[in-house]
Amino acid sequence: MIAQVLPLIRLPKSLGVFTYRVPLDLTKKICIGQLVTINFREKNIYGLIIGLDKKHQKIKFQLKPINKIIAPNVLVTLNQIKLIDFIAKTYGLSPGLVAKSLVPEIPRKHKNIKTFPPEADQPLAEKQKNSQSLFWYQDEKDVLNLIKEKCAAVLNNKKQMLILVPEINLIDKIIKESGLKENQIIKIHSRLKKTEYFKDWQKILTGQAKIIIGTKIAVLLPFNNLQIIIVFNEHDWNHKQSDINPRYDVRVIAKWLAKNYGSELILATPAPAVETYFKNKIKIQEHFSSVILAQARISWIFCERRDPRLHGEVFIVDLNQERLAGNYSFISDKLLDKIKEKLEAKQKIFLFHNRTGFAKFIICHDCQYVFQCPKCETTLNYETKNKRLTCNYCGYEEDMPPLCPKCAGADIKFKSAGVQKIKSELVKLLPETNIIAMEKTSKDIDVNNINIVIGTKFALNKINLKNFGLIAFINFDQLLNITDFRASEKAYQLFYELKCQNQTANFLIQTNTQENNVIKSIAQDNPALFYEPELKIRAELNYPPACQLIKLTSQNKTAKNAENELKKTAQKIKEKFQKIEILGPVANTPYKVRGLYKYHLLLKIDLKLNMEQILTIVPDNIIIDVNPEK
Repeated sequence: MIAQVLPLIRLPKSLGVFTYRVPLDLTKKICIGQLVTINFREKNIYGLIIGLDKKHQKIKFQLKPINKIIAPNVLVTLNQIKLIDFIAKTYGLSPGLVAKSLVPEIPRKHKNIKTFPPEADQPLAEKQKNSQSLFWYQDEKDVLNLIKEKCAAVLNNKKQMLILVPEINLIDKIIKESGLKENQIIKIHSRLKKTEYFKDWQKILTGQAKIIIGTKIAVLLPFNNLQIIIVFNEHDWNHKQSDINPRYDVRVIAKWLAKNYGSELILATPAPAVETYFKNKIKIQEHFSSVILAQARISWIFCERRDPRLHGEVFIVDLNQERLAGNYSFISDKLLDKIKEKLEAKQKIFLFHNRTGFAKFIICHDCQYVFQCPKCETTLNYETKNKRLTCNYCGYEEDMPPLCPKCAGADIKFKSAGVQKIKSELVKLLPETNIIAMEKTSKDIDVNNINIVIGTKFALNKINLKNFGLIAFINFDQLLNITDFRASEKAYQLFYELKCQNQTANFLIQTNTQENNVIKSIAQDNPALFYEPELKIRAELNYPPACQLIKLTSQNKTAKNAENELKKTAQKIKEKFQKIEILGPVANTPYKVRGLYKYHLLLKIDLKLNMEQILTIVPDNIIIDVNPEK
């Protein structure tokens, strides 16, 4: 007997499955899905059995034997083996690397439990047809009620349900606010100890676990009888793995799971991704079969407009008019009036400003020298608390010098105000008010006795927005003016993500661009005013959903080598695929990361082209990111 084995190590894309001989004493014990040890390149490593052949033809050369079986029970299902192949082909990776990410690490002391045949062993034809739908909600209570309802159904019919969340902190929030019991839930995330993760893996494999809620890693689990998949906040790009391989998209894998397990897939969101909106709009056969709208959702598609008296108001402040009136501060007159109004009513205020520290960068006006991190070559922030210059990327710190290190000039200016600067200005206007600034460097702070919280996106995970009467954006334009084709989309989604958490609060947006489509859409509460122009712009510039994207990244100790590697790759791709649009190479921001220079190449690919053929051309030392976040 011979076995097809995936070595659980990183290998070139061209190297996948290896053939090993099964020793006679293991022939009755070995089966597909087991973990074994094999000798590979003079080292003993783990391997995954993905195929067995009892009636193989004679092989002219001698095969290496499998050393031993690590655990007698099946650890990986047939559907998971198919998923490994799908991820490897879709994202341009070796199957071994994907398998290494999927297979759990077995603790030294583990208790074997009896397993029954995986659901994947049953013919797919016997399973119910999968369905896909979009749940476009306006109030977070609606999606939490949906989750509670679906969980009850799953527990009654003894099936399995998977809830995918973009961030770990949302796991406990959903459990608590949905009224679910902790003992009914398996929580899966990257912070679990390997013993806990392995224990949960076995419960899911055997069907003991019915409701699983987790982050990206949860799509790799050995489901036994998966009936329902809910992707919570499907628009959130934290569903995409961008920092390490495999760089998969949870939304893509969720669709694959629904198809292969015959599951119901629900994409829940207060503001769909542009691609999701597009797929619903044109109603192509392979896309969603229905659109579910929460009762409270006032969508441009079906429902009548809501009664504004039942919800908090949204105010748009034109900063251009503020300056014409002589107000050059960060706080407009309208915002200050609303803050005082809420303080009188004993309500809290949250001011969103997505810039850390006191100033984003420091410049010498005498010689134009900009203070930079020596490791990353990016600008340093100034922190008022410790009066030091810090790097947001690598954590580098240095004392703030009294003079310019280049020309010894004293005319040093702080530019692009951060949350600490906003706080200092607000303290002058409201000296008797308890005000704090919350950012990534902040320690856990009790906000119960705080009147005003000024924070970055980091603060959103630390506070309960339901406790605030006013939520304001100090400068909404900072979200729009980012070198990212998804900037407008992300800004729009962030607003509605916050709005759906507190329908009774007042919202206030300060902006210099009232005519921006995002601002107009929010002001009129009309999604079409954002999505329709955005789709038109994407089509004109050839960005998703008009095309597919691949981002290639090269990193090297020298900038020239990093750039040249991508130039060579671009030339190879052009020779074989003339119709592909190639942008770059361009330098990364920050330019240097952990001592390596980084460059990117962006490929815009026609929707009809086969992505797999293109990925095979890319050298193994180049990082591939299919349909990247930005």
